[in-house]
Amino acid sequence: MKDHLVALIKKGVSKHPDLIEIICELADMDPTHRKIFIHGHGWDTTAETLTSVFCEYGEIENCKVVTDRVSGKSKGYAFILFKHRSDARKALKQPQK
Repeated sequence: MKDHLVALIKKGVSKHPDLIEIICELADMDPTHRKIFIHGHGWDTTAETLTSVFCEYGEIENCKVVTDRVSGKSKGYAFILFKHRSDARKALKQPQK
């Protein structure tokens, strides 16, 4: 089914190039295309620390550092939600921060 949908979209865009802008806008609205997983950082990492590092790639909508319920310290991973998927892709091109 997914392959058929992709083929349909490609065919539509080839006949109506202005559709690509609409498709990109819809993709930007979906958080799954804009969220990246960050891991391997220290227990003292905060959302502010990560935001300051990753803001060079674009506007950040949300940053969630996963913390231990008891200690309140980072578990070593986080999620960053960029405002635009192109910014998330830029950040992913630089895997080692």
